[in-house]
Amino acid sequence: MSRLAAAALLLTSIVACSTDSRAPFEPSTDLAVSGGVSASAATALVRCEVRTGRRSKISVDGNNLAIGGSYSARVRSGGNTASSPMAAAIGDEAEFDFDSNPADIAQGATAIARSFIAVQASGPDVTADILNASGVVVASGAADCRVR
Repeated sequence: MSRLAAAALLLTSIVACSTDSRAPFEPSTDLAVSGGVSASAATALVRCEVRTGRRSKISVDGNNLAIGGSYSARVRSGGNTASSPMAAAIGDEAEFDFDSNPADIAQGATAIARSFIAVQASGPDVTADILNASGVVVASGAADCRVR
């Protein structure tokens, strides 16, 4: 079959399908309006480590955030709360680090106390929210911390 004949057959099939009243085309509700890419909610991945009485370390990684937005992170453990400064998303991602280690703080981590993380008997040790520039929570996460 020649390319021209194959193209004509394909076009005929498309036209036939588009006029078939038995199977109207309905776009999937799972697809975003922009280009048929699946729409996903923003997510927050929380990782943490505690060295009892010596160090607390928390990382919050946001994904599927609005491109070009500015965000901050708020972390909680026990009765402790800390918030990062605003940071611009790189693509659709933003990363936030919280640490009690002076070297990591010097490299840009938000300072927290060595005893910030309160290891819980039940439930997550750390919860985190990512907030947009208006202070609205766009993603949340939680984690049980690695204890060393």
